Amino acid sequence: MSKKSELFIVGWQNDPQPKERVKAEIIDSLNRYLPGSYDREIFTVKSNVVFEHIVDQAIMGYNWVA
Repeated sequence: MSKKSELFIVGWQNDPQPKERVKAEIIDSLNRYLPGSYDREIFTVKSNVVFEHIVDQAIMGYNWVA
């Protein structure tokens, strides 16, 4: 099973467990690719912004998110 199919299941944004897995994956990805100059506070803000954007897109029904 691919990472995407594990994370983005139908209605994932409404279920706390899959939602937390998506958030953890976002944090892991940003941790790998953002420059080291991001301190912990900025990193947390950026992670939350990306996560909330993806959740909002899923709620609005954009298929590229699901």
